[in-house]
Amino acid sequence: MNLRTRTVWGLSVVGAKLHNHVFASISDSRRARDVRARTGLGVRLLGMGPLLLWALGSASLAWAQHEGHDHPPAGSSQGHPGEGSVPKSPLPPSTGTGQAVASKPFSAPAFPTLIPSGTKLEKPPAGQEPKVVFSALEHDFGPIDDGAVKSTDVTFKNQGKGPLMILNVRPSCACTLGGIEVEGKPYNFGEPILPGQSGILKIAMRATGFSGEKTTQVDVVTNDPSLPPTFETPFGQVTIKVKGKGVRAFEFENFGQIDIGSVRMGTEVERSVVLRSTKGVPFQITDIQGRDDMVEWTAEAVDAKAVEWRLKAKLSPKIPAGMFARQVMVLINIPGSQPIPAMIRGRIRGSVDLEPPSGLSFKIVPLGQEQKLTLKVKCDADRTPLKLKQPALCDPRDFVPSAGGTYNTRPNLQTPRPMDEKFRPHLSATLREVEPDSSFEIDVRVLSTMPAGSFSAMMLIETGLPDGPNQIAVPITGFVK
Repeated sequence: MNLRTRTVWGLSVVGAKLHNHVFASISDSRRARDVRARTGLGVRLLGMGPLLLWALGSASLAWAQHEGHDHPPAGSSQGHPGEGSVPKSPLPPSTGTGQAVASKPFSAPAFPTLIPSGTKLEKPPAGQEPKVVFSALEHDFGPIDDGAVKSTDVTFKNQGKGPLMILNVRPSCACTLGGIEVEGKPYNFGEPILPGQSGILKIAMRATGFSGEKTTQVDVVTNDPSLPPTFETPFGQVTIKVKGKGVRAFEFENFGQIDIGSVRMGTEVERSVVLRSTKGVPFQITDIQGRDDMVEWTAEAVDAKAVEWRLKAKLSPKIPAGMFARQVMVLINIPGSQPIPAMIRGRIRGSVDLEPPSGLSFKIVPLGQEQKLTLKVKCDADRTPLKLKQPALCDPRDFVPSAGGTYNTRPNLQTPRPMDEKFRPHLSATLREVEPDSSFEIDVRVLSTMPAGSFSAMMLIETGLPDGPNQIAVPITGFVK
């Protein structure tokens, strides 16, 4: 599930809750007030603008319903390659029809309202305690196709002596939804469920964004004083365990991740990863989106059946030194299928190699204590001798990030300023030579006098290499607490 989908789904949930909260508070305010007085629940509704909340709920639900529809990716087409030949790059056009893999909208009964901020939950009077009993406290959905939804109903009953109230239904994962019905009607939080009455907890799980086994849960918060506490209330929580196995119709080995590790700049590197149909359906890679000049991506069928495709990535010798990562989206010719991500990442070592490569992070430094981190600097043996000078601690605001996770001084700035006077007396850098002309270590110390709060600096190292890099900027960060 991508960021936009998560955001839309979250807004739809909040909108639905606020939507139901408004109508419940309008239509049932008198009945709810009477019951709360009898049970001592003491639920206080906050002063919220009903019209604004209703509009937010309606708009959010409409947006969520629109997002729930399938939108085939651009560049996808129907068909599978002909038998008896192995297609290769450049990516061939589709030639026939293939088996569709459906993706269903994720829907469930509307959520009731959340517990209002500031709610005080009190135990019901003696002799009027509710008792909620669920028919099951766990459920296994088994295999779920990618994008498909499975649902189940868990019944519950008030076997106590007083009115039961459900205050919240809280799934622990975005792939799970829960809703309540009582006596065949949607339930709004805070409504009384009388002794002997039954209801249904509807649970739905969608296999989107994961494959393999997944375990989650749905927490139901009630006014049953015999149940364990929650972070919202001193008692009343029931937990329903839910699990399922996501089965993707098309899946990359190693989740589409290609990690080349650490390689020398200019080295020719080619790696590959296999995309396969888990159900034996022939398919075809029709496009690879997100390509650039740093990595050449190609694809070819593994064999004539075309149920497996090999995605190849070849690095350009122009990739600069530093950490790098490139992600592409692979499109296939199966209707309803979504773009499938693949990524290559690693570290390109330049003529001067740093360890750690991305700077020095002290993370949390206890107030009044001294800490030390060491930066290792090495150079190729066949290069010009490395002649480091004592590093300077500079103001990080005078540097800008560049390709490969490195930093350069700002344009038109000849000499960066020293680091902030607030931190300058409390941070030191000491250079020592480990191997002549090729290996050095720099000890950076946070002194015990460093004041509380965050600190940062940029350590500027002069290399003395005529063919570059003649300067290396290393970020230093930390927080004193």
